[in-house]
Amino acid sequence: AAYQTILMRQQQSASVWPKLVISNAYFEDMGNDTFYRLDIRNVGIGPALITRVVIEADGVKFNTMNDYGKWVLKQHQAVDSLQYDARDLLPEEVIPQNETIRLFDTYKSRFASYFTPKQTNFKITVGYESVYGEKWQASFPR
Repeated sequence: AAYQTILMRQQQSASVWPKLVISNAYFEDMGNDTFYRLDIRNVGIGPALITRVVIEADGVKFNTMNDYGKWVLKQHQAVDSLQYDARDLLPEEVIPQNETIRLFDTYKSRFASYFTPKQTNFKITVGYESVYGEKWQASFPR
């Protein structure tokens, strides 16, 4: 009976397997439609519980995506030149299965290229776990 219980638990935990994927998109147009976006999505099975988030660029660590955005604009003396939306991920936040969260979005700006990972050596690492406590991490770029 104990062995059967162990097998049932293993089967349950295997049926809940969140997988977070972080991706970006950059589109450049000679007009005003240039944008940069950063998304995180759960392509696995079951919810992903966020345990930690590390954001860094050029050796500087940031507490929030908004702090990162302000830093990039300051580096380029473009503080008032660009609008962006920033969304933070917090420990204990849950990303449901099949959900996408836009972490960062610039729009209609010739300054969008400032945010591409090549420009800032940007990196984000997100630690997460399943409802059964199994732990993983997703990083961008990989």
